[in-house]
Amino acid sequence: SGSLDHGLRVHWGEIESLAMPNGFAQLPSIEGAIEGSKVDADARSRLAFFASLAASVQHDLEETTLDFVRRLRRRSGASALCFCGGVALNSVLNGRLAREGGFEQLYVSPWPGDEGIAIGCAKYALHSLLPSLQSKPAPPLPRGGPVRAYQGRMYGGRELEAALTDFAPWISVETTGTSRPESAAEETGRERMLAAVAAALLAGEIVGWFQGRSEVGARALGSRSIL
Repeated sequence: SGSLDHGLRVHWGEIESLAMPNGFAQLPSIEGAIEGSKVDADARSRLAFFASLAASVQHDLEETTLDFVRRLRRRSGASALCFCGGVALNSVLNGRLAREGGFEQLYVSPWPGDEGIAIGCAKYALHSLLPSLQSKPAPPLPRGGPVRAYQGRMYGGRELEAALTDFAPWISVETTGTSRPESAAEETGRERMLAAVAAALLAGEIVGWFQGRSEVGARALGSRSIL
């Protein structure tokens, strides 16, 4: 009970006195990133400490989760693992689970956090509760695997043109092609578009990628992405 301040006390002095066991203590990459700036030595030292702390926490998370998952595999004998919860947003951990967890198949929900609870409740009601209340059975689950992440709204060409028109005084628009070509001409336009995106990224520019339906959940999965 009470506020977080009363329930959780962080002793920063003790944390800052911890050793820096990994390479972040020497600041090999961080110094390069801030070279020439006005960041003083004390600030760089503190930055190194927190970078070291973050790396250590990530390492411990990976090792602890892998140990638990491997024991689960041995005890259950299952060949597939469904991994969810907020920690399932850690893509580095997910990669290690896929490679080293011991399961033949790994499924990470595109909405592993709290938003997935609402989707799970809706599916449970549809397939477990409604059939007992109605004479006809519930519709079958979609074929081809779990529900896709792209459940958001799709915008048409006219809506996109209207949005671009609203910002016309501040942006310039060049039509190059579509991300999903249906003809040879559109394929050529798509190649020009991808070449323009690659050139922008190579030049250090920021690209906003917008296509199809938006994703559900916290991840950018290729429909609404900042590259």
